[in-house]
Amino acid sequence: MSYIKIIIKYIALLFIMSVALFILTRFLPVGPIDLLLQQLELAPTVENKRVIAAQLGLDKPLYIQYIKWIEAFIKGDWGRSLITKQDIRAEIFKAMPYSLTLGLGGITLAAVLGFFAGYLAALKKGGFFDRFTAAISLFSQSIPTFILSVIIIYYIGVKYKLAKIFTGDIRVKITLAILMVMLSSVGSIARIMRKHFLDIKKQAYIRAEVARGFLYRQVLLSSGLRPALIGLCSAMISKFSWVIGGTAVVEFVFAVPGVSFFLVNSIAQRDYNVIQSYMFFIVLWMLMVHLVFLVLIRALGARK
Repeated sequence: MSYIKIIIKYIALLFIMSVALFILTRFLPVGPIDLLLQQLELAPTVENKRVIAAQLGLDKPLYIQYIKWIEAFIKGDWGRSLITKQDIRAEIFKAMPYSLTLGLGGITLAAVLGFFAGYLAALKKGGFFDRFTAAISLFSQSIPTFILSVIIIYYIGVKYKLAKIFTGDIRVKITLAILMVMLSSVGSIARIMRKHFLDIKKQAYIRAEVARGFLYRQVLLSSGLRPALIGLCSAMISKFSWVIGGTAVVEFVFAVPGVSFFLVNSIAQRDYNVIQSYMFFIVLWMLMVHLVFLVLIRALGARK
């Protein structure tokens, strides 16, 4: 499939998702009209609802509301928060560096460690690294990140007072949060890479080089590097897709003012405008991640 067809496909998918998200937000238990009436302490009468609907542009047909919203979004106007009255795009972009630091930092670290751990595990089935990566994978899947984060905070910040996590340098809690994100993914990545390296070991060109006297550990990191990287990129698509949004638990536990922390507060306050713009922004991020890794995988596959 050519890149032009892929881009057209992604644009069509964006349109479908934007319509779906626009309609979905209309089914929230408490809409923006009811929310504003509560804030203004006004009775939910028909007349009051009509006035608020006209102010918010919600008295227009749904298709007109959608067109106005998507046009404004594309132009960079993501609306204003119903609670803080602040520009939503500015609020999200202000919180973005924290989420990207946690997500990209943790996942990148997990990818590097998982790649080499999977390589070492594939060298000898049932060996130390094979058992170790299996244990790490089981550990990360068995213990929720929330529980593990609370334990880390208790022992490091409360019991042994090794660091002031919430009142000290913000870099301390960001570093711990990155480690939590890394720990939640490194085990699964290592096991995925182990399987890829085991499949690569079975290839004829690998066996041929081993028959010529080269060691498996040398051949896998030379002739097997490119297919291994393709496997890693395939595994990273889903991981990087939730860099923004998937770190909500870690951001909330460590009180890091990232995008997910911002969303949790908006959901608690039923901020209709923020939720709608945030969800569409996440869709844009996911499609961008897919497109970048698709290009990268094709580039690796095209190399001779």
